[in-house]
Amino acid sequence: MRVAGFSVLVIGWFYVFGARTRAASFALATVVDRALVPVFLLPLGLTGAIEPNLAYAFSILDPVLGLGAFLVWRRTTST
Repeated sequence: MRVAGFSVLVIGWFYVFGARTRAASFALATVVDRALVPVFLLPLGLTGAIEPNLAYAFSILDPVLGLGAFLVWRRTTST
């Protein structure tokens, strides 16, 4: 669990500094990452390696928020 927490900390650190660049390429790269979250979390939740309810929640939430980020990006670039 500590390794997972440290991984989230490092990824969050990259997200903070990536967001500070205000680069559209960074924002679009996170959409792809978020779409892949269920591929990694669902097997971990199903095998009991991590708390299943947490894995299921993030497997739904992360792709939906990634889709929302993509839609916001598309709306702001089309005008």
